[in-house]
This record gives sequence, C-alpha cells and structure tokens, in this order.
Amino acid sequence: DSDGYQDAACGGDDCDDSNADINPGAAESCDDGVDNDCDGDTDLDDADCAACEDSDGDGYQDAACGGSDCDDSNELINPAAEEDCTDGADNDCDGLTDFDDSEQCGRASSGCGCASSRGGSGALALLGLAGLLLLRPRRRRS
Repeated sequence: DSDGYQDAACGGDDCDDSNADINPGAAESCDDGVDNDCDGDTDLDDADCAACEDSDGDGYQDAACGGSDCDDSNELINPAAEEDCTDGADNDCDGLTDFDDSEQCGRASSGCGCASSRGGSGALALLGLAGLLLLRPRRRRS
C-alpha cells in the first residue's frame, strides 16, 4: 500500500497492508470500527479515543473530540435538544443562550418569549381604581 510500513505477515507492523490509511503512524478514528493505528484496539477501546467517549450517553460526542456536543457532561444539552429560554445554558449547541437564541426564544416564535400588550382594559381598570382610592374622603382620628 506504499505507506512506508511493512506488512505484519512479513515481520512489519502494518496491520492492513492493503490500505495506506491504516498503519502504526495513523491517527485512530474513534467511530469507524477499524484499528486505524495498528495498536490492537479499535475505536473507544483505543486509549487515544478514551477521552472522546460520549460521556453523557446522549448520542453526541464531545466537541473537543470533533463531535457536536457542547456539554458532554449533561445529556439534556446536545444539538438535538430544544433551547430552554430561562436557564442560561446553550441547550441546543448553536452557540447562543436563552434570548440571544432568537430562532428558539424569539418573542414571537417558539413560545419561550414573553408576550405583552400595551395598555389594555385590565390596566385601565386598575388605574381607575387607584385614582378613586386617592380621591375618597379621609376620616380624622381624634
């Protein structure tokens, strides 16, 4: 395979001499089911991949290992999660938190935002009641 490593059958240390991408100098790919670096271990059994295990079990590998999980210690935080608009965390791993994530927490979009109206009959009634209380006659204490 011309990768510079000799076939193990001929006394070398290349465990797959038909594939130039598999040899003792190759980096272990942690999710392909192949012993890429010829050390006898594959994927998560390989020491090079142990740190890249899906620690929280949500099906997404840590971003530090090339995955897309921005918090691999919390199974509720991953790219498929919905943004919780009140917790200060980036739940869906899009780089935005809470109301900075207008796609998920926009005022008019997903229901996370607050809806308010200007004025309204309830506010006017409350204002009128407060005015009446201020205008009522006061009794003097003796």
